Amino acid sequence: MKSNKNLIEFIDEISAKWFKDYFIKKINLIKSNFLNDNESDLGGFKLNMSVANFYLNSIKTDLEEIKDYDSMQKFVNKHNFYKMKTDDLKLFSEEASEEIAETLDKEGKNIEEKITELIIKMQINNITKNLGNSTKLFNSILNKLGNETSINDIDYEDLKYIIESSYNESLELFKSWSNQNKKQSINYEEELKVLESDDDFIKKLEASEIIEHYFNSIISSEIDDSEISDITNIKNVDNNKIIIFNKGIMSCEELCSKIDLINYLYKNENNMFKR
Repeated sequence: MKSNKNLIEFIDEISAKWFKDYFIKKINLIKSNFLNDNESDLGGFKLNMSVANFYLNSIKTDLEEIKDYDSMQKFVNKHNFYKMKTDDLKLFSEEASEEIAETLDKEGKNIEEKITELIIKMQINNITKNLGNSTKLFNSILNKLGNETSINDIDYEDLKYIIESSYNESLELFKSWSNQNKKQSINYEEELKVLESDDDFIKKLEASEIIEHYFNSIISSEIDDSEISDITNIKNVDNNKIIIFNKGIMSCEELCSKIDLINYLYKNENNMFKR
């Protein structure tokens, strides 16, 4: 199919639509989890649904402002609340840790509201960070093929190579965590084989959804109270299960979102690139 679009016009359309749809799906999942289990893990406080809805709705409002690749990047920068200054082993940045400590030290009627706000901000931060990493694929495509290049002049195989190289980077990160945590990865070893060897990204998507379900619903059951109480102990940062599992969850989420993005990109490419 012939097209008059240049590459940046194609990326603008794809990035804005996919990012908004995927982020809203994640927001709805957060909301559903709150409704199903309206008890916070932080000191047994009850989450305030009015506060949760306010923040989630404000995020949705900001999402509607995304019209192209540039506005998508601005959203990512705006909603990356807590930026790590050094390594990625910490569960929280210093800023987030201080905010949590200050909140838990306070007494007052608004404690539930503040804890709810913190939980929402940290979950949104994680989603934003993961999608920010996944959407670096767009930047790679633009840098290597040229913003103003006509789609009709771009070889599909060149596009495919860039996409698969980016995918393999995320896959290797997840494999590294899985190899270091065999007790967990044995539960999805067949799905991991699909991610490694199957060329069909639809099958990869199906496998990734199974792995994502494992991380979202099963892995948390292995965390006990002592691990929760020890999350701010820097001396034990390498051995704390919450830290270790969070690293796996983040790696899994990045890989799963990138697979979803790649499927969306291939689906909407519509044979416009040169064969």
